[in-house]
Amino acid sequence: MPPYLPESDSRKSLIWFYVEVLLLAGFFFLVVGGPPPDVNEAHYLTKAKHYWDASFAPQDFFLNSVDAHLAFYWSVGWLTKYCSLTVTAWLGRWLSWILLAGGLTSISRSLGHRCGYGIICGAMFFLLQTNCHLAGEWVVGGLEAKGLAFGFCFFGLSCAIRKKWKSVWLLLGAAMAYHVLVGGWITLLLVLYRTVALIKKRSFDMSELTAGVIGLCIGLIGLVPVWGLGGPAEAAVVHQANHISVHVRLPHHLLFSSFQFERLLKFGLLVVGGVLVWWRAAPHVPENLSVLLRLALLSIGLCVTGILLDFGLTADSPLQNSLLRYYWFRTSDVLVPLGAAFGGVSLANALAARGRGMAKALIIATAVMVVWPVWEFQNARFWDPRARGDALGLPQATISDPHRQRAVSLRIERHFLACCQWIRRHTPTEAVVITPVRQQTFKWNALRAEVVTRKDMPQDASGLVDWYNRQVTLYAVRSGRRGLRQQSNDEIASSAKLFTASYLLISQFSVAEEHRFDGDARFIKHFPTEGDHSYYAVYEVRHE
Repeated sequence: MPPYLPESDSRKSLIWFYVEVLLLAGFFFLVVGGPPPDVNEAHYLTKAKHYWDASFAPQDFFLNSVDAHLAFYWSVGWLTKYCSLTVTAWLGRWLSWILLAGGLTSISRSLGHRCGYGIICGAMFFLLQTNCHLAGEWVVGGLEAKGLAFGFCFFGLSCAIRKKWKSVWLLLGAAMAYHVLVGGWITLLLVLYRTVALIKKRSFDMSELTAGVIGLCIGLIGLVPVWGLGGPAEAAVVHQANHISVHVRLPHHLLFSSFQFERLLKFGLLVVGGVLVWWRAAPHVPENLSVLLRLALLSIGLCVTGILLDFGLTADSPLQNSLLRYYWFRTSDVLVPLGAAFGGVSLANALAARGRGMAKALIIATAVMVVWPVWEFQNARFWDPRARGDALGLPQATISDPHRQRAVSLRIERHFLACCQWIRRHTPTEAVVITPVRQQTFKWNALRAEVVTRKDMPQDASGLVDWYNRQVTLYAVRSGRRGLRQQSNDEIASSAKLFTASYLLISQFSVAEEHRFDGDARFIKHFPTEGDHSYYAVYEVRHE
């Protein structure tokens, strides 16, 4: 029997386990399965492609920066040698969704739930985690390293519930290999939990220690690249890089004082509700549920630590910036909804066994949990069928009529993609392009290097500072706005020469912008052809 399932499972039950996993993965497809690239897929998969093929966008600044997720690039990136980025994304997504679904279903079985409850628990977890997170963390979505890491973590939690501790440390080692912070934080919490248990038990198993050492060795695949991110950079550079990461690029994930009040309220209500579930469920559900609930409580401790670091130290404090970059709120964003979901379902299951009325209520609640997010996502897909990477990075039409807004937004995307295709077909593979400030899918669509983009932030200190300086130089802020529109022709030409860029992809949402380079011999328009309207245009930049 696999270590993630109870030994008591029959062959028939095992078959139903795999059916349940596929059904839950199908649910994930229906609620997040939009066209690639998703919000972070262009970031991760172009990096993975470059890892296996250095001739892909060879002059790109970000792609040549230090690789932090080697396990992901090595295990997933090879697909890009034989498949397009889109096909790779779909294959990797299904792998991630099946891994997550398998972990969640395994937790359900470990808690003694009957067949089918894994889908209920998975749907409830998705709803709670998606709508009640504090720091913008998400679990089920596009393909990236953390999705695979969370899958291994969930399998590890399943083994912890059944006290299969040797399997726990091996699975968490795999999680750390894929994403050191995702796997590392959950490993730390489980180490604390297990240490207290062993002290109370006054016994120790050397074979478990051996498994822990092996798990740590596996985790070094993820730890070693992270240790190398500091590189030879000076202390002042490291401090500046940490400040940029915490206060400029990622405050919505790292800085409690920047979190939206709505998030604070929802997460607070979830914590209170989780405590009530724990208190109410204790007499009715198995004791092994306490593993999840105690881990959720410990994760709140990490959250409180992050709050204290935010308010206890100043923004220019090297100590604050060096510590807050470790995502103190990520773990609570996952474990609190996880504990609330499984605790709530376990309680409902126990109460349903006592009366048919509760059983009917459970059936209705399950239908709502499954149908509502599917309907919500599919409706959103109708109004905005663009890939999330484009929907977040390209301008949204500001028109009151929803049908006209949809039509114009789709037209903006088509014009951007048409420019990317022209660049892909008509420029040398080593070409470097200046691109609009907020787009994040250029490399994915054009397969060419770009000077800098906001989304593609390097992980090493010197690279991060260089990334920031490139943005300040290329997209200086004027009149409260940042972008190429605010730059003069001379400034753009100077930046192109500085960063050895030969092409320019620029937006043109007005007549003046369409004709801004007329008569300037340094900018040769290639696309669209004269007389064709487009919201974007491609220019070749001639250096003096």
